[in-house]
Amino acid sequence: MVGFIPTSDNSADSPVEAAIAALGMDHERGATDLAREALDILSSAAASFPEEGLGAYLDGVGVLIVLTRPGVAAVKNAVSRALADGPLTHPGQAKRAFDRARSWIDYAAKATVEETAAMIPDGATIVTCNYSGTVLQACAAAVELGTHVQAIVLTSRVGDIAYGERMAEELVAAGVAAQVYPDEVDLKALGPITMGLLGADRIGPDGLLVSGIPSRLLAEHLQGIAPLYVAGETFKLDDAQHLEEGMESVPRELIEGYVTERGVVQTDQV
Repeated sequence: MVGFIPTSDNSADSPVEAAIAALGMDHERGATDLAREALDILSSAAASFPEEGLGAYLDGVGVLIVLTRPGVAAVKNAVSRALADGPLTHPGQAKRAFDRARSWIDYAAKATVEETAAMIPDGATIVTCNYSGTVLQACAAAVELGTHVQAIVLTSRVGDIAYGERMAEELVAAGVAAQVYPDEVDLKALGPITMGLLGADRIGPDGLLVSGIPSRLLAEHLQGIAPLYVAGETFKLDDAQHLEEGMESVPRELIEGYVTERGVVQTDQV
């Protein structure tokens, strides 16, 4: 419940409350976009609250944002970084702090996409699952560099949503020859595979990956076929234990490496 957030007009249902509730219900966008949305909520909160008591109010809003998405490390880390950026005692300070946090997120996301795109060789066949904005953008960036990319996408159905179908549609729109297959498909029967490529919702300090279903199944099926890489910015590092609906963990033993804004990091070096 978010109804106890103090508001300047004592409204029981403020725009900030509504935005936090919407963030909690958003299972369409990836972790990086959710982090950006969290910062936008903080910015709106700062703009709509009187200067007196602003810092404490923003701290409270930040806590509620994190509690709304406890399993998404990018949200937690973006909010924490923004609120730790000096005393936020008036809207101008708050806006600058949130802009700096947004720039941090944007830089890391862009650099991770570029690092991942550079790893994709011409003529590559990639296998992926679920929906990852980072993987999508990396494949699109590779295509822009003149790389020919094919993608095998597992259906990745969670409830009524087939995340893999959405991923494949957007890959095709970006110039990638993508096709959807059932989660249990025999990958060996599909011909040579260059690599597996997944996005990350959370990266544990022990190299554990948290990502959308069926990431673990894909990782297991790739063993002995092709290496599995994970495109994940360092702001997704966290030691939380919570798993959100539709998420699962993948042990580091099944992962070749993490592609971050700093390059490829081996799982035992996370």
